[in-house]
Amino acid sequence: MALSCKTEKSFEEFMRRKTRWWCYVDDDMYVNIDVLVRLLSKYDSYSDVYLGRNSITFPWKHTWENEHVSAWFSTGGGYCISRALALKMDKYMSGGQLRAITGKLGTADDVTVGFIINFLLHTKLIATSLINTHLNLHRLNYLKPYEIPLQAMLSYRKGDKCVNITAEDVRNKSKFFNTDEDPSRFFTIHCMIHPQTDYCQE
Repeated sequence: MALSCKTEKSFEEFMRRKTRWWCYVDDDMYVNIDVLVRLLSKYDSYSDVYLGRNSITFPWKHTWENEHVSAWFSTGGGYCISRALALKMDKYMSGGQLRAITGKLGTADDVTVGFIINFLLHTKLIATSLINTHLNLHRLNYLKPYEIPLQAMLSYRKGDKCVNITAEDVRNKSKFFNTDEDPSRFFTIHCMIHPQTDYCQE
């Protein structure tokens, strides 16, 4: 329930700011801002857009008002929602409503968000391979080094296999961090994308 509270507060802050997109990202994610902006530019924030990536191959089953229903959801590692869709979600998301619905469903916050969007608001999930989390069907260690700068979001979880990067993969004379210094590979990934960063200099 604590994560639902966090998600709800994040959504409420987004609604107050009146920006075009709400991107909810876990704190174990690396966000490639330039790629994410280009990705969002392909969609209309005045239309209903739910952009993310499903981590399972089937819709999640729920019991809602004594009926068995199902809905797709984007894994909570990272997803983006347009202003137009958020306006429709507001009555289900704000003022304790997300927590209440999560309690009724008995699910996690990301599953509840998908239920609200997919089932209650009849909006489909737009899946993109540019969002990668540790719960995805395609694990991070499947990515080739040259694909890393092309991703919008990357994630890491301790104990999981992470992106396999060697010193030879890090170009532009950027610093290569070994796995003891950088177990998540996020410092090394950042240096591959932004070699001009101070701590990336050799």
